[in-house]
Amino acid sequence: AKLEARCRPDTIFCTNSSVMSPSEISAELQHRERFVGTHFWNPGHLIPLVEVVKSDASSDETAQTVMEVLRSVGKKPVLCKKDVPGFIANRLQLALYREVQDLVMRGVCSVEDADKALVYGPGLRWAIFGHNMIMQLGNPGGLTGMVNMLGNSGDRWLADMASWTHQPDNWAEVAQPGVDQEMKNFPDYIGHTNEACAAYRDQMLIELLKLHRKL
Repeated sequence: AKLEARCRPDTIFCTNSSVMSPSEISAELQHRERFVGTHFWNPGHLIPLVEVVKSDASSDETAQTVMEVLRSVGKKPVLCKKDVPGFIANRLQLALYREVQDLVMRGVCSVEDADKALVYGPGLRWAIFGHNMIMQLGNPGGLTGMVNMLGNSGDRWLADMASWTHQPDNWAEVAQPGVDQEMKNFPDYIGHTNEACAAYRDQMLIELLKLHRKL
């Protein structure tokens, strides 16, 4: 609100946050329609995704202007039309991570094997296309053909999948030794420390972005 009083009336305000509500952040503004959330993904200098999050008062014009500015600097913005907790990508991520936690806590698999299952299976496909496009390419009839082929076969899985709304209190105690062992088992070209693995991650991101023609 203090900044708004010192700026032109057509100034657009944005803030980076992965959890804070843009409706709450902008509550004291006189012109709430010119405020949106802009959630850059870490590491922000490499990951193209930015979530543009409308508050309960953001104007369509403001949101679209911010989307255009982000596109002009090489980002891949997506529009979160409603101010929901976690926005878009973090909700998708947490839904998947809940199932990882549940599988490990139930003794179905190890932390390391859960990560491997993601990296060397769906993760490789998701690095190219989103899940709807994966469905589109998985059947000669496209997404509709895939849905019709699968029918309700996933219902048995859903009935057995996690539906709790409170994360395990002792998850860190269970997962940290598993992550430590996973890092220890990495080949030397990846490394065995946080610093080495982060450098490997960044280099892999760069190579993937080159394949996407973003670098």
